[in-house]
Amino acid sequence: MEFLFPEYRLDWFGAGPSSPNKTGALLAIVFIAAWWPALRFRWGYWLSLPVAFVAAGILLQTESRGAIMGAVSGLLVLVVGGFFTKTRVDRFPLCHSASEDTVKTLKERLKRNAFMLRALSLVVALCLLVFYSHQLGVNDRMTAMTSGEDGSTNVRFALYSAGLQMIADAPSGWGHGQAGNAYGQWYQEVGDSRSYLSLVNSHLTWMTDYGMLFQFVYIAGWVLVLLLCWPLGPMRYREDAIGMASLQEIEWSDVSIERSSERTGALSLRLIAFATWVVLGLCGVFSSVLTLVWLWVIPCSLLLLCLFQRVRSNDWPSVRQAQVACLAVILGFFGLQAVAHAFAWGNQIAVDHELIELGEMPKTVAIVQPDRQILGDKFGHTIREYLEDTGGMTVLRDDSAQVDLSQFETLVFSGSLPQMDLSEHTGSLVWLNPPANVEDATLEVLRERLLTIVVGSLGDWRRVRLWQSLADENLKWDLIELRGVADFIPNWPKYIKEGEDE
Repeated sequence: MEFLFPEYRLDWFGAGPSSPNKTGALLAIVFIAAWWPALRFRWGYWLSLPVAFVAAGILLQTESRGAIMGAVSGLLVLVVGGFFTKTRVDRFPLCHSASEDTVKTLKERLKRNAFMLRALSLVVALCLLVFYSHQLGVNDRMTAMTSGEDGSTNVRFALYSAGLQMIADAPSGWGHGQAGNAYGQWYQEVGDSRSYLSLVNSHLTWMTDYGMLFQFVYIAGWVLVLLLCWPLGPMRYREDAIGMASLQEIEWSDVSIERSSERTGALSLRLIAFATWVVLGLCGVFSSVLTLVWLWVIPCSLLLLCLFQRVRSNDWPSVRQAQVACLAVILGFFGLQAVAHAFAWGNQIAVDHELIELGEMPKTVAIVQPDRQILGDKFGHTIREYLEDTGGMTVLRDDSAQVDLSQFETLVFSGSLPQMDLSEHTGSLVWLNPPANVEDATLEVLRERLLTIVVGSLGDWRRVRLWQSLADENLKWDLIELRGVADFIPNWPKYIKEGEDE
């Protein structure tokens, strides 16, 4: 019974909190791919149904709502696509050139396929799956999505809206793997201590990380893949494959019975491939699952088969389809930018590879390569909390060695002093919890500067004694000793303000 009713959500990969969603995404893809024999062969339905039924049952054990929605969407693609492709195979010849013998043949074919038996078996399978999902509690989880009280859904809305703002605020991207951290620092509600590795959306996470050029290429890549797998439209046949003198485009209504088998194979392959890519894309919308390599195996294999089939039959998308695809890329890219800037309207944040500017006067204070052990893991919350008092701040990131420091009034260091040329900067300096061991060359650089030193009395006792003695020797240095504070300095921006006032 543990297999049928697991105590926890099914997880095959052990890859963190999103692992059940990754397992669910894989099962959703398998569920859709299982219907290939049913579309390709007359007897294939009886192979597809049990495989799809088992995949769907195991999928329910993951309780992954995104994967379930992806599987349902993929199945809808198969139903709609199958209807149109099947209509064009069977109905158009009947309407245009059918004879009584053809009608009789079609009726006999429907009888042989035992349509009612297939429909009955499908209804029974669906009823069993609905009953099983109710026993697992999946129905309640699906209903909670629209209640407005589901924490997982609310978090996703917050992450997705922030992700769109992040796209607008950082045109060149936040950097590899930085989307989750950037949200936690600069967009998360102040005081919320939860941390995220991503934006719980693979597409949004990657497009936030890598900037506008990647966004355009990424959108174009998905459109190209869907175009190559697109199952509808006219087909072209090679003359050596059908014994004709030249290549010609044949509409569905003119396809002969001899070519129907070849067409059915091509259509079923493209339809399954298209549906699996739809499932893959939708699963990536609802969770950060696309980093799992196994999810790409079936869709990419089907894509390669589609390419092989197109090369073999010289059957490529028409000019009109290519034009529509190009239009979709353009609309997708510019639509993304428009929506992102609409969400980011009024934000006082600007980002590039070297710095993050916040507030109306970001040149007032620059936080140089912040040390989280001293400023706190959520130092961005602290900066935003004091932003009204400071007027603005700039955070110099780890790759900010080439930034012109002369544009800032005050530089704030935490922990060890980074290797930077301070000769062009003439403003004041603030050093939060400097180390106990400092090179003489560093002290010589700072000797004639206006420097405010903020140290905690706890922790390394040598640090307090060293900087007390050094501050006593230099009249341009001020020491602020914090009683009861060790490495982490709470509310540290107020000591920057005190240093500026002094």
